[in-house]
Amino acid sequence: MAALLALNVTPHELKVNRSNQICALLDNTKPDVVIFDRFFAEEAYSFHIKERVSNALRVLDMQDFHALRTKRQEVLQGALNAMPKISNSFSKDANEFLNDILYAKPNIVDDDMLKRELASIHRCDLVLVCSETESKLLSNKYGIDAHKLVVAPFFCEPLDQTRLLEFEERSVDFVTIGGFWHGPNVDGLPAKSRVL
Repeated sequence: MAALLALNVTPHELKVNRSNQICALLDNTKPDVVIFDRFFAEEAYSFHIKERVSNALRVLDMQDFHALRTKRQEVLQGALNAMPKISNSFSKDANEFLNDILYAKPNIVDDDMLKRELASIHRCDLVLVCSETESKLLSNKYGIDAHKLVVAPFFCEPLDQTRLLEFEERSVDFVTIGGFWHGPNVDGLPAKSRVL
């Protein structure tokens, strides 16, 4: 909170589903920039922004490309159900298993979450994405204008991919850290223990 106040940013807390409160806040503050922390928030509140402060810059912070994560979870679950046990060695099966998950992409024709997420992206002026890969995917596969996508990686500089060992050359020792409140972290642990 102190960091926000130091930047002359005044946070406001609003109760969910209180249209009169958000309208009053927007009327009183007339913000120049509105940041939505997920596409769900943009869906819920963007019409108020457009109605009350139509000139405000609308920014979507895509902490997570939800449709992509959901698709990868579906592929993971399907693969785990189809394969009772993955070999302990880094076999071709294990590599194919990981590649199927890594390269899974949601389909615009039958993925309602993707449609909603892309609609939210289109309604915003600027979109913060976690990686260059997500930016390229949104631009190249789903037709989002590249000028509105900004890569905002968390916590560290992009990894120098030239320093990575090939998958087969890596050690099988690993550590995983997390609170396991996030679905992909929970789902990933059994897969890691089977593959590694």
